[in-house]
Amino acid sequence: MAPGGRGRGGKGGRGGGAPSNQPCHDWQKTGTCGFGAKCRFSHTTSSHSTQNARGKKVHDKPQQTAEQKEDKEAYNFWKRYIKTSPKPNDTTTMDGLWSGALGILESGDREGKQMLPRDLDDQDLKGREHIGAILSMVSGSHGHGTFVKLAQAFLAVMTHPALLDCLSVDTAVGGLYNFISGNHGRRMVPFLQRLNASLAEERLNPSILRSRTRGETTLTTMITALRELLRREPRAALHDDLPSFIESIGTTLEAMGVEKSSVTYHLVRDGLAQLKGVVLRARGLLQEEEQEAPTTGVTTSVVSSTYPRDIDMPRDRHDNDKTDITQIQILPSEDEIRSDHAPFLPSTDLNQPHFLTNGIERHLDTHFRLYRHDCFGEVSDAVGGTMHAVEKDPAILTDTKYSLGDIRAYTYPKTHVQFISFDQRRGLEVQLSFPQPREARKKSSSSKLEACLSSNTGQATITAKLATERESDLQKLVRLNGQGRFGLLVEFPGVLLATFVPILENLQNMQRLSRMPFHQWIIPKSTQGIGMQAKVLDIPPPLYARSWNFAFSLEPILRNAKHQFSIQPRTVALKPVNFSMLEQRTNLDRGQCEALVAALTREYAFIQGPPGTGKSYLGVQIMRVLQHCKSKAGLGPVIVVCYTNHALDQFLEHLVEVGMEKIIRIGGRSRSEVLNGKNLRVVSKEESKTRSESYDIAMGYKALEDKEKMIKKTLGILYKVHQQPRWTTVQPYLARRHQAIHSQFSRVDEEGFESVGRDPFDIWLSQKSDVPPQEPSVSIDSLVLAATRDAHSILPVHRKLLVAHWVEEICDDATDNLFESVKEATITHNHRTAVHDDIDRRVLQTADVIGVTTTGLAKRIATLQHVKSKVVICEEAGEVLEPHILSALLPSVEHFIQIGDHQQLRPQINNYRLSIESKQGALYQLDRSQFERLASANGKCARAPVAQLNVQRRMRPEISSLIRQTLYPKLRDHDSTKGLPNVVGMRRNVVWLDHDHLQDGPTGDKHMKSHSNVWEVDMVHTLVRHLVRQGVYKSTDIAVLTPYTGQLQKLRHKMRNDFEVVLSDRDQETLRRDGFETEEIDLQSQVPSGYTPLAKKQMSELLRMATVDNFQGEEAKVVIVSLVRSNKEKKVGFLRTSNRINVLLSRAQHGMYLLGNAETYSSQPMWEQILAMLEAKSAVGKFFDLCCPRHTDTEMQASEPEDFARLSPEGGYARRRVLNCWDAVINAPERAASAGKCTMRIDGKSNICLAQRFVVDDSAHAITLAQGSVTMIQHAVRVQHHARSAALTRDVLSHVTKHAHLAWRNVPGRASIKATARCPAERLVTVCHAIYAMCAKKKLDARVDLLEMKLYGEIDLDENPIVALACGHFFTAETLDGHLQMSSVYQQDLHGEYVALQDISAELAQAIPRCPDCQCPIRQHSTQRYNRIINRAVMDETSKRFLVSGKDKLRALQHDINELEEGFEELESKITAILGSTTTQHTASKTPKETTEIIGACRRRHAAVCKVRDRVKSFCQQVSDKNQPTRKLHDAQIQALRNRPIERVMKDVSITETVPIIPRDHRITMGGSLIALHVDSILLLDSFRFSQQLQSTVAGSAIKSIKNPEFSGDPKPHEFIKSYNLFIEQCSTQTLPKFSVEAALLFARVAHAFQSYSHSIKTNIDGSSNFIKAATEVLDSAMDLCTQPFENVEKLRCAVEESLKLLGREWYEPVTAEEMRAIRDAMVGGRGGMATHSGHWYNCVRGHPFAIGECGMPMELARCPECGAPVGGQGHRAVEGVTRAVEMEG
Repeated sequence: MAPGGRGRGGKGGRGGGAPSNQPCHDWQKTGTCGFGAKCRFSHTTSSHSTQNARGKKVHDKPQQTAEQKEDKEAYNFWKRYIKTSPKPNDTTTMDGLWSGALGILESGDREGKQMLPRDLDDQDLKGREHIGAILSMVSGSHGHGTFVKLAQAFLAVMTHPALLDCLSVDTAVGGLYNFISGNHGRRMVPFLQRLNASLAEERLNPSILRSRTRGETTLTTMITALRELLRREPRAALHDDLPSFIESIGTTLEAMGVEKSSVTYHLVRDGLAQLKGVVLRARGLLQEEEQEAPTTGVTTSVVSSTYPRDIDMPRDRHDNDKTDITQIQILPSEDEIRSDHAPFLPSTDLNQPHFLTNGIERHLDTHFRLYRHDCFGEVSDAVGGTMHAVEKDPAILTDTKYSLGDIRAYTYPKTHVQFISFDQRRGLEVQLSFPQPREARKKSSSSKLEACLSSNTGQATITAKLATERESDLQKLVRLNGQGRFGLLVEFPGVLLATFVPILENLQNMQRLSRMPFHQWIIPKSTQGIGMQAKVLDIPPPLYARSWNFAFSLEPILRNAKHQFSIQPRTVALKPVNFSMLEQRTNLDRGQCEALVAALTREYAFIQGPPGTGKSYLGVQIMRVLQHCKSKAGLGPVIVVCYTNHALDQFLEHLVEVGMEKIIRIGGRSRSEVLNGKNLRVVSKEESKTRSESYDIAMGYKALEDKEKMIKKTLGILYKVHQQPRWTTVQPYLARRHQAIHSQFSRVDEEGFESVGRDPFDIWLSQKSDVPPQEPSVSIDSLVLAATRDAHSILPVHRKLLVAHWVEEICDDATDNLFESVKEATITHNHRTAVHDDIDRRVLQTADVIGVTTTGLAKRIATLQHVKSKVVICEEAGEVLEPHILSALLPSVEHFIQIGDHQQLRPQINNYRLSIESKQGALYQLDRSQFERLASANGKCARAPVAQLNVQRRMRPEISSLIRQTLYPKLRDHDSTKGLPNVVGMRRNVVWLDHDHLQDGPTGDKHMKSHSNVWEVDMVHTLVRHLVRQGVYKSTDIAVLTPYTGQLQKLRHKMRNDFEVVLSDRDQETLRRDGFETEEIDLQSQVPSGYTPLAKKQMSELLRMATVDNFQGEEAKVVIVSLVRSNKEKKVGFLRTSNRINVLLSRAQHGMYLLGNAETYSSQPMWEQILAMLEAKSAVGKFFDLCCPRHTDTEMQASEPEDFARLSPEGGYARRRVLNCWDAVINAPERAASAGKCTMRIDGKSNICLAQRFVVDDSAHAITLAQGSVTMIQHAVRVQHHARSAALTRDVLSHVTKHAHLAWRNVPGRASIKATARCPAERLVTVCHAIYAMCAKKKLDARVDLLEMKLYGEIDLDENPIVALACGHFFTAETLDGHLQMSSVYQQDLHGEYVALQDISAELAQAIPRCPDCQCPIRQHSTQRYNRIINRAVMDETSKRFLVSGKDKLRALQHDINELEEGFEELESKITAILGSTTTQHTASKTPKETTEIIGACRRRHAAVCKVRDRVKSFCQQVSDKNQPTRKLHDAQIQALRNRPIERVMKDVSITETVPIIPRDHRITMGGSLIALHVDSILLLDSFRFSQQLQSTVAGSAIKSIKNPEFSGDPKPHEFIKSYNLFIEQCSTQTLPKFSVEAALLFARVAHAFQSYSHSIKTNIDGSSNFIKAATEVLDSAMDLCTQPFENVEKLRCAVEESLKLLGREWYEPVTAEEMRAIRDAMVGGRGGMATHSGHWYNCVRGHPFAIGECGMPMELARCPECGAPVGGQGHRAVEGVTRAVEMEG
């Protein structure tokens, strides 16, 4: 059987031939094989195996179902057809063969489907002969029907999706099409011509209905087969008869009378158009179309030039200047980069000339060239300019200050190729090395790139790959590697090939196949507009919905399941939809209903959704309707395409929320936890593989392993030959190319004598001439000829030239081999990838929804185009570039829906000169989306119909009016927006703060071109703080927007002092792209003197910040906008386009605050209109009107950042003179509060008329004019007896809940109605921020006393004051004090008053304090009475995390210690075994392999212990006292006190007893110290035991005599004893008995080992005795400690007792090597010695020798007297581990 066949025999049967990885069938089935070890098939078992009856492992083979058995039998029956050659005119066999094959492909036999094309293509079977028979078949005059029937079955097989879509059999299918085609289509085209003629004849058959149906099916398969043939065999397009044949198919279609609205007519017509394009392209022709006359009128969009231009076209100005884009290399070539010619950039304006007149070709050509230039244009210019500069001045290659100008690029001079490597997964890679950049030396390696650039050696290295697969590029790389030349490495961080190369490649493939679905709508023909109105395209329903009986059921979205509502696409034009009824029966508004119908009834639909109109919601409803009719319409998976990962995740999450589970997300950039289990990578792992797929994958891995070895060998040759040339590298080349020269360097002369020493070639090359040689011009050919005659006659200088020539040829040969090997490896890798892709395809085909980004779709286009999906939905289509949209047009798509808003953000591009916003870009308009192009009427081309949503549910009317009056005149406000709450803390909801602070000047960094405005940064910062402190908004409710990354970076740095700032992935990438660093900055350096930053918020409370371009689709309750630009030139910058202005103004729900120079922005028309609208509402001013929710009458105007610190409650810095807001909880229906005056509305039941509170200075009194009892919350330093309770902290600045009923000592009882109540305050009195009003009518029934369960109306506020929490709930102070355990942090007297601080260092808080009702955490600064409790809980949570993290790390280190302990026993046995087999003379004289192995093992052991020791030291440093959370807080407090003015410090000084700081986390610190002590003990024990072991054997003594650092000197335990004493002292201080006991055991262990070591070397025996005595005392103390209760005390007590017994035993002294030698001499020699009989010596497993007499073979079991290990044996077989002691018998 030929190679590649499926037979298992071959020469020699199963036992012969080369070994194969294919599993043995008999072994798999029975667990045995008759060939045994000689079988050339694999007998290995997989992980999925069990044991058969004989106890042998066999594979688990799933039981076949009856259906599977039937499929297998059917396949075997069919296969008989192709085992024999066809007979002439045997139509029965033909019919059975192809109808049977079609049945297999239609069945569920997945294995059979994959085997069928392989067997048809198998050279050992007759499948190709049967194909040739039907291709050569000719129909007679009466045989047209038979021929059509057989041909139809054959074509149905060859075009079946199971063949064309299965990627794992694509190679076999390609082979079949190659055979079917013949040379230039000479088999296929005549066959199709005969079939077409027979169809024309068959249509005259009387059974016309049956003939028409069969004819339509045959026409469809003919088109598909021919299209597939031309895709796989492009040369078939050159067949002479093909153009006329394509025309004849169209004639047959018309003659058959196929209905023009049918699916068949559509498919055949589109297929013919594609085929014509492919044929014309192959023949170099361009299809001419009639040019439409230009239209007149005025365009409403971008005005472009109508001046006629000459036709320009590419004309081979460089090697990549091609007229056909399919021949253009994606990456610029060197010739292209060096070219001075401007690139050919066609215009998107159809009125401008183009050398292509075919609309499809021109459109693809235009967008390919423009998109490619956008990606590479600036890069090519920069690199080309650098090349020219280097040619003029080579010093640039080493110039560290060389710059490429404004383009974002980084240069690394003095770069050289370090080495080239290959990996079967990553392919060919190259390591580039260059001097470490100066910037990288100052940074920590926070990323992979920075880690590569940050190096301790001063040299940075990166790994790179060749972006091309050209052999010339590989040759250059190898040459650079060998020459060691320096170059200039240029990095372009913004150029990511993976993001655009797939798009460009897909556009090339579309051009190659002349394929563009929906081209009639994408490229509408020019039409003459009527007046200013452009013609609207009449787009028909999707192809799958064109039958008269098809209808979309809206059952999934109806409110009442009993109702029915459906949409029939074919009848919509005749019978309009009842939108009123549809609106009533669904949750859609009128605009959404119209958009829903438009999306379902147009095959190419556009839905425009202005901000807040529910685009995503509508998209979900459309998806629900489509899923409902999926089976009926055969839709397959619906593909959802988005430009960004964030938008895709959001849409898919919405689908999950409505119950869709069969969703698959493609791509690894998802951040959604909901979609984690729905990623293709995860789902495909569960998909089973067929046997053929498993075999292909296994063979692929094996082939790649072989290729990897071969490539590494070739790389080794290249590396060696580039070094000093030697005979070993040159010899193979000379033996192959120059045998005569090779023989002259042989070591064996003519007489047979062999020379020794250096190779003759090396001697020949190193010889030098005594006479200085002349430099005659000699050619390499003459030198080779001379060397052939006599190589030794060549002058030394010429020898080097000759060898250099040989080296160059060796390199060329090796490089050629390397290229071919890498190419073959790539093919193998691609085939293996195709198998995996086919598994992915099967998984995707089962999904209901597939989510993918546009880039991801292009990457997986090879897989997705084989997924039969008819519907594609593109979200945020207005942001997607047209090349991305074109790439998303899959071949099978019949319905394409774009949802977006072209009046919001346009797509982002890199090259501003291609933008519609630039003057140069007016011709190109690359950033104009297809949505905008087709939706905007310009009077020249027909306009696509767009369904616009018109009801917004996001913005309050004041905000929505800004975009309604400028962009969306039909936009209406939903009723829910009219009741949105006002912004708390602000008097107006929409404000433009006008200022004249100029923007910042340019920075020195060439990459930081973005703008900023520091004043706006400070103003935004204080405004955000003010809003958050109102207690109403979480930081997540607020968003800060700015158009510039420079401003975003400064805002980020400013805000992170107070908030956890969160940026989107796109903004982070934008910051990196624009050259801004993202590392953390020193927060303290940003805090002004005397300012206390807010506490860090939890991660659930993040402040969102973004650039305008990256916030589309998002919203926030309050939006603050920093416009930045403020200049005398009135340059607006980015915000001059209406699209960005639209997005900026439509993000806010409740309020929006803009900061900018009105004069600057008024220069732009839309901004001028906006400012006019705001000024009409008095919303433009020089200040913000702040508003206290309780004192609305008080005016507070903030025009500078410092004003917020003065006016905003508790905001800003320390100040002396303030006017405060006060909280008054009263029995009144409503509350109104302001700074300085509080006026209450009276309902007749209240006796409170007026309450005033003024605070003017530090020494002033708090005055309250009271006509009733009032509860107030205030700050005070020292509170006198007037207060009912006092809370004192270290800073003596805290809350006091006070009744204003005691004025002076001489005023008994409650203050009279008109009296004045005074509260002396010795320090500035301030208050907490606003607390919600408590209306008496609504709150009287609130339960506020949880002790006596009383309601609010039952509480006497004089006796039991109320405390309100930030969440809105309120309770009595007594209730909250008990609930929050105030007594745990404050001491109380006998009357229950808080009089002093409680020591809280002994234990940790249980949890964060929470509201008793809603369980919301009680926030700091909102209820300051409980700040100490809250602060303690927050700090203790940090300490808990510290403890948990420390314990985890300790556990990991202990695991490493255990592994070290276990590793020693294995190493000891290994050394003993080696020593036992090594003789003294051999070891001492030659230092054999065993000696090196022992030394290496000891070194590896020592290195492993040292590595663990270093990790332990690092851990101890991390958990040291200075890094403890409590210590950090204490140090921060000390630093804050040092920064305070001396006057304030002295004023607060008091002589009080302070509580000492006791670190709670010493257990972690001491645990690290204990492990460090353990590691030190292991090092000592290793030294003792290795030295002792080597000392006790003869071979070991010889090894120890070799100079080796591991054995130099005697180990000394003094440092260990010192460390132990220090540790024990610390344990006593911290009261840690468990650690003390564990350390004592380590001490005893070291003492015992030291005793053993000292006796073995017979030195320092007295010292070891003292050590043992000290250890005994230590253990006695440990035994006493074991009386205390602690963890594992019983286990440790037993360990201490065993250690005491061990230390008390009589010492057994091992035999030394010298003594062993004497014993051997005595027992072996002499009369009766072992030499006189057949006894033998053996070693136990630990190396201790023993003897066996008589026959010398073991016959009984015993124990080693020295170590107790098993010795002896039975039946002349020794126990495991016993070895012969040859040295004892020497």
